[in-house]
Amino acid sequence: MGPAAPGPARRGGDGRPAAPEWHASAARAAGDPGERANLPPGRSVSGVGLPPRHPQPDGTLRKLLLALGINAAALWAAAELVAGIQLGDRFEEVVVVAAIFALVNAFIRPVVKFFAFPVILLTLGLFTLVINAGMLMLADWLADGLVVAGFAPALLGSVIISFVSVVLGSILDVKRKRD
Repeated sequence: MGPAAPGPARRGGDGRPAAPEWHASAARAAGDPGERANLPPGRSVSGVGLPPRHPQPDGTLRKLLLALGINAAALWAAAELVAGIQLGDRFEEVVVVAAIFALVNAFIRPVVKFFAFPVILLTLGLFTLVINAGMLMLADWLADGLVVAGFAPALLGSVIISFVSVVLGSILDVKRKRD
């Protein structure tokens, strides 16, 4: 008996099409462009551009907790260095204040920056320091574990928080996507 006919016309014993006889490494080794037609939809010979078979978790929770820890450390540093900023003594209070500050920065700050864009442009970006101080004062108003004595401590504290956040974020590599 001769070799079986290639392609979809071949049927198994139960009348269903037989299992596909493609293999990416065999097609690559053969170098035959006709072999690519035997690959199922969504597959390529090289596999380039296709999602992994078993996607790895992206570490969103880890990134979120790391960002929250950086935020808490930055708030703690500002409370230690600026006389007009006081932070709660308990760890839970610091984490809650850091979460509230992160939510304020994530949702309210972009809206304020959007409407203040002309002023930010005229001051060459220096007005963002005032916005950051305002966000710190808003977090003070929302959270019980944070006390900011006025605008000057809020302005100095926002500069310290920004500096500590950038330094710790670059050391811990928070934003970089890992493969």
